[in-house]
Amino acid sequence: NFLANDMDPGIVVGELLTELQCVVCRQVLDDPHSCHEGHTFCKGCVLKWLQLHSHCPVGREALRPSDLSKNRPLASIIDRLTVRCANHESDGGASKKRRSDEGVEVSGTGCDWTGKKCDLQAHLDKDCEFQRHECPNSKCRISVVKSEMEAHKSKCQYRKVQCELCSTWRMAIEMDSHTAVCPFAPVPCTRKCGAVMQRSKLEAHDATVCPLTPVKCPFEVHGCAVKLVRRNIASHQVEHAERHAAIVSSKLSHMQAAHDKLLEVVEIGQSKLEAKLDRALESIAANRESSNEIDSKVQRTSKRLTTFIEDQALADPSPWASSVEALEDRVKTLEIDRKVQFTVEDIQSVIKDRVKSRKPMYSHDFEVGCRGSSVFHKMHIQLDFKKTYLGVYLNDSGSSEFDLPLRLDGTKITIGENTVLFETDDEITVSGEGFGFPTFMTLKQLKDSANDDGSVDVYVEFHNLMNRSCASVTQWVFENCD
Repeated sequence: NFLANDMDPGIVVGELLTELQCVVCRQVLDDPHSCHEGHTFCKGCVLKWLQLHSHCPVGREALRPSDLSKNRPLASIIDRLTVRCANHESDGGASKKRRSDEGVEVSGTGCDWTGKKCDLQAHLDKDCEFQRHECPNSKCRISVVKSEMEAHKSKCQYRKVQCELCSTWRMAIEMDSHTAVCPFAPVPCTRKCGAVMQRSKLEAHDATVCPLTPVKCPFEVHGCAVKLVRRNIASHQVEHAERHAAIVSSKLSHMQAAHDKLLEVVEIGQSKLEAKLDRALESIAANRESSNEIDSKVQRTSKRLTTFIEDQALADPSPWASSVEALEDRVKTLEIDRKVQFTVEDIQSVIKDRVKSRKPMYSHDFEVGCRGSSVFHKMHIQLDFKKTYLGVYLNDSGSSEFDLPLRLDGTKITIGENTVLFETDDEITVSGEGFGFPTFMTLKQLKDSANDDGSVDVYVEFHNLMNRSCASVTQWVFENCD
């Protein structure tokens, strides 16, 4: 169907010239456009034709939409034609029959308007009482004549209406389903107690007021298991007052018995604790007397020994000289700090330089000696700066005073809040090598461990080397390290 124009030629007053008719739809030309051969068509009709064909509907020559041009002189002539309303009276003035919105066929005359063709559309849109218009309600698809539009809108099932209960707006077709769930709609109690209330208050009514709601006896916590409805609570309490009293009395008796038993257990426990305390105090007093007696004996012995040494020294001091020197050496060995501190200055620049050059950092050799021995073992600390982690190693410096393997269990390395402890099987087995932790801490943790002046302290605490407690010298500074 190529018809895009529904303008009935019968609306023209007088004879309609053939030149004013579209060769496609045979109606009065609407927006006339002509091809190069001079054939004229309604613009809508010829564009529909060209969607399926590539030639002129009349001359069959090739034709494209771009070949069409508006025929302005002909359009001007058509606009000045005298025409009747499209809803004009037909059949020689007979009544025009139509159907009302109710579907009943009614009679009525058509529109008697005549005027210029260019004014016809404005008349149909605004003035013609017989022109059908679509209902303005969004989902309604019904069209009615202008004179009946107001009556249709007043009863259209898609019109907006306001709920009288909750004041919300809805389409009339939805109002029945809304009323079934509206929170302000009056509804009867679901337990059929006779009360009527808003739907939103139904749950509260059932929970607090409804006389037919099943409830528990107030003495349920004491043992009454009777089930009843709310309206029977008062009569139940009156009728079973003696039973309730007996239940409460029995429960109180059991509670009193449990209390007495607990009190007895507490008293026994208190007596036992007091007895233990008395024995502990007696033992402390006895130990204090024994301690005082030992102190007195030590003082007397010390005075005798001092007197004896003074007498011997005055007589011949040479036998005591070597013993005193040995004791002094031993005391010095015992007084050596077992913690080694290795201070790294300006940690920011150190990390940058060492990560870039991939060169480890070494402390100077230090000596680790066993308590009571004049033999020391030479070791040093090695720091490896990787891309992300800091590795820490305890290295042998190649000395041979101790037999290898050299056990490290119990030895600690600490930087900031990070501490590692060497385990039982950790040991240095080859002279000149070491043992440690390649991912001791991240470089970020190392930066966070810096002192206020930018330095970082590395502590090593030695213990249990060769199954003996050991000691070492105390401190190195970064300026003196390789």
